Amino acid sequence: MGIFKDIAVGVFVVVLQVTIFRHLRVFGVEPDVTILLLFYWMAVYPRTRVLILGFMVGFLQDLLLDWWGLAMIAKTVTVMVMYGVVPKRDDGLPNLSSSALYLT
Repeated sequence: MGIFKDIAVGVFVVVLQVTIFRHLRVFGVEPDVTILLLFYWMAVYPRTRVLILGFMVGFLQDLLLDWWGLAMIAKTVTVMVMYGVVPKRDDGLPNLSSSALYLT
């Protein structure tokens, strides 16, 4: 995927987060769908690219939700901590079934 396509997917997921998933509550907590996108990017792309994409997605989420830097820092730190843990396959495809264990 090209970088512009990744940015467009990131913007789309943030818009979904702001419009739909903001009103959904699971056990009193609002789910963050952008973390799933970050896990996909961590399984496919190098660390620097995922850090930049995570920063941009978090910044856009902060702008739309008025969180003042919370999502931006959280997404960047999540990529820094979890990048080495997310398993990668040899053929370049993400192994999201075993990555889902880290989300619980």
